Amino acid sequence: MALASSEAPRGVFSYKDDLFAVQEYKKVAEDFYHYLFKARALVKGSFVIEETKLKKKAELRDVVMADATSEVITKESIQSMIDKAKPEFPSHINA
Repeated sequence: MALASSEAPRGVFSYKDDLFAVQEYKKVAEDFYHYLFKARALVKGSFVIEETKLKKKAELRDVVMADATSEVITKESIQSMIDKAKPEFPSHINA
């Protein structure tokens, strides 16, 4: 049910724009496309990074499988793989 003009709420006489809010709105409206394209670039970049990670994992898996199938697994070969995976510590640090 619409109110007639004589039934307007008490205390509301006029409305003034907040100049600060209007200026900020204009700035955001001008920069909207910059924000949009920046967000798009960030999302696209994350997809490229994820794709690169998956390719590297696939390459590593292929190398490991090739190594695993090309040699007989023995105690010495397992120890050799463990030694290769260990990080190298400086000689003055006891690991």
